[in-house]
This record gives sequence, structure tokens and C-alpha cells, in this order.
Amino acid sequence: YKPREFRIIFDDREITRKAIFITFANSSQFGYNTVIAPGASVTDGMLDLVIVKRFPSIEIPRAIHLLYTHKIDHSGYVERYRSKEIKLIRNKGRKVNLDGEAVNMEGELHVKVNPASMQVIVPENFKD
Repeated sequence: YKPREFRIIFDDREITRKAIFITFANSSQFGYNTVIAPGASVTDGMLDLVIVKRFPSIEIPRAIHLLYTHKIDHSGYVERYRSKEIKLIRNKGRKVNLDGEAVNMEGELHVKVNPASMQVIVPENFKD
């Protein structure tokens, strides 16, 4: 992967970063106990913005270890911020991965939390 340059706007801040990938996490895991945003919660009304910068190949085993021990944010190659709303801007349109799907991103992505908006139907006879 080649790092790409992104402008990121959140909480009246604007930062520019070159990143291998950026994720917006509403929960802590990618899945399979791979924790990309330690401390993220689906109930706090916040998004965790995780920026992963290019790192040397020799650091891959350490990065994997940190992912599975819930400490990826201890890496010097990872930045983490929290916000209710984030705007991601790229100069060039390219394919990006949105929830497992490759889509064209033509410059700007706006992500925000809509708290307490998910409704779950539970059968009356459900037992936990």
C-alpha cells in the first residue's frame, strides 16, 4: 500500500496526514478480536478516528501483537481521535473500502454519529 494524503476536519480542528488507512470506529473491533480502537463504544455517541501511518515491514509482528492485545494506540504509527462528526478530504478521487465494499470516493467523505437511532426488536419469549 502507498500512503495517501488526507485532510481531516473534526471538532474545529483540521489536520493533514499521509496514511496507509483511516478508519472510523463506532466499536472497538474489526472482528475476530482485532481491536483497532481500544475503548470505543457503540453507546457513547462518539466516533473513534484511527489513522494508521506507514510503518517499516519489521514492525508488522509488533503491530499484529498490539492489535490482538488491544493496545494498537500505543504504536507510534497510529493516531486516535474522538469526535461526533468527521470530514475526510482527498485531492484525488480513488477507490476506498466502506464497510467491506470498494467504492469511488470523489474527494470528500462526511461521517457523523446518529445516537440512539438503532431499533432492535426482541421476541417476547427471548431469554438471555
